[in-house]
Amino acid sequence: MTACLDSLNGLVDSLGGCERILKTPMPMAYSIHLKQLLMLYCLALPFQMVASVGWATPFLVGLISFAVFGIEEIGIEIENPFGCDPNDLPLDLICHTMAQNIEDLISLASSSKPSWQKALDPSRRS
Repeated sequence: MTACLDSLNGLVDSLGGCERILKTPMPMAYSIHLKQLLMLYCLALPFQMVASVGWATPFLVGLISFAVFGIEEIGIEIENPFGCDPNDLPLDLICHTMAQNIEDLISLASSSKPSWQKALDPSRRS
């Protein structure tokens, strides 16, 4: 009984953690500041690279800018991992798989009882 209560408490704690993730978005000021900082970096980058890279500077700066802004967009997109978007966590599938595994374990445990336990099982008496 204590193990069941401990497991239930752990589940409730995990649910609370997931709700905090869901309900705590990144503040808009951080997002705006990050975009401004990335823009400033990408605008200053060619001046730092032109002496060593030469004519390849625009292509290299474009590639670096694409990567940096792509990472920033990925961060914004995965900020909320719960929902029904294609890139959200497949929680329904995970829960269905867990339920199926638990049902399989329960049916396996009930079918592997020794014969003396099956004889004492009150649900089998009629």
